[in-house]
Amino acid sequence: MFPSGLSQDDADGSSLGREPRSYPYGRRPDRDATRCGTAAKLVPTTRGTAEHKSAGRGPAQKAFLRCGRWPRPRGRRLPPASREEVLRWFRRPEARLAGASVVLIGSNLLLIVAVLVQAVGELPGRIGSVEVVRAALVTDLVGVALLAWALAGIGGPGADRRARLARTAAVLLGLWIAISVAWRYAVPAGASTDIGSLMYATLASGDPGCVGSRCTAILLVEGMWIVTSGLFLLAHVAVLGLRKAVGEDEWARDLPALAWLLSAGLSFGGTLASIVGLTAQMQGGDGQLLLPGIAIKLVIAPNLFVSAYVASLRLSLDVLREGTAGRSPTAAG
Repeated sequence: MFPSGLSQDDADGSSLGREPRSYPYGRRPDRDATRCGTAAKLVPTTRGTAEHKSAGRGPAQKAFLRCGRWPRPRGRRLPPASREEVLRWFRRPEARLAGASVVLIGSNLLLIVAVLVQAVGELPGRIGSVEVVRAALVTDLVGVALLAWALAGIGGPGADRRARLARTAAVLLGLWIAISVAWRYAVPAGASTDIGSLMYATLASGDPGCVGSRCTAILLVEGMWIVTSGLFLLAHVAVLGLRKAVGEDEWARDLPALAWLLSAGLSFGGTLASIVGLTAQMQGGDGQLLLPGIAIKLVIAPNLFVSAYVASLRLSLDVLREGTAGRSPTAAG
């Protein structure tokens, strides 16, 4: 079949003027490999002889081969190097800001969707406006936590003005998260209900007045709601000062801090109007400020927040794409 003194291994090599062919796992398929199918491999049934190994030619492959299957990958886990790169990438404050912006955009869009669902009716699966608001109240906790983490990374570990302002904003946002969890979940749980059912029952009730544990829960929710709105506003005042404290050549100089502050201020005004109107309704009044407050809180302010967070998302993605974060001494967070 082959010239004298020329083996099949040599015939596949460069001795005939061709480049050696490479086969998966170093095995050369037999001419009858097609009978095994396209997804098959050929596995030798015996090992090479001692003479073959001593000659330095490696294990000999016998002519008789059996069909096998190529090994398939188990799972899609990233290799260790890739996981480390992902974690290292997310330690950068601009990456945290991108994640926070995406989550907060989704949270504010959910509030707008809740108003539309209330107007047009339930979504498929009997999803009403209360369920949509519940989802928004969970996602914004995650987004604000990422935002606080990003601001702490921008400030860095120093003791200068920018570090103090960054830590102040992060601490205020941390307090916002803690108190928000209290009035959204702990206080309603004390009244054997949840925040959605509690507020909906109070707004939809045609029987004015404040009675029993529901009254206490409503008053606590109103007080904590005002406190959290004020903390959120103060945190963005600190972010505005942080933007002015960073260097001219740093990417944090382009933070949309003023847009964040205006949105937080409008949201604070909507919170005050909603609480004043709700309190007046609970005392038997008409609650004229309730509807404008809800419109500001659930429609106008979320639209402004979406625009502001889109700007911060574009900024962080541009920084990540251009690799300019190395100019900041706090890139490691």
